[in-house]
Amino acid sequence: MTTTGSHTTDVLLNWPAAVPLENAHVFLEFVTIIGTVAAEIPVTTTVQLGPIIVPVEWNTDDFSPAFQPDEDYIVMAFWTDW
Repeated sequence: MTTTGSHTTDVLLNWPAAVPLENAHVFLEFVTIIGTVAAEIPVTTTVQLGPIIVPVEWNTDDFSPAFQPDEDYIVMAFWTDW
């Protein structure tokens, strides 16, 4: 069970190129068990060579439908240069 309020989730990225990926978009999506996207949290960052950690800050106040502490959520993380 997650408590209400502010949280940080660390996303591990592994960028193999020697040139940084500028303006990369990292997203966390929180999906209800019935498939409704309750929140999508974007972060724009520069991804350096090798494995790096990108912290994504999110708040349960941003969920719609409203965050339910006893509900199971699927959390998907993805990133893109587009």
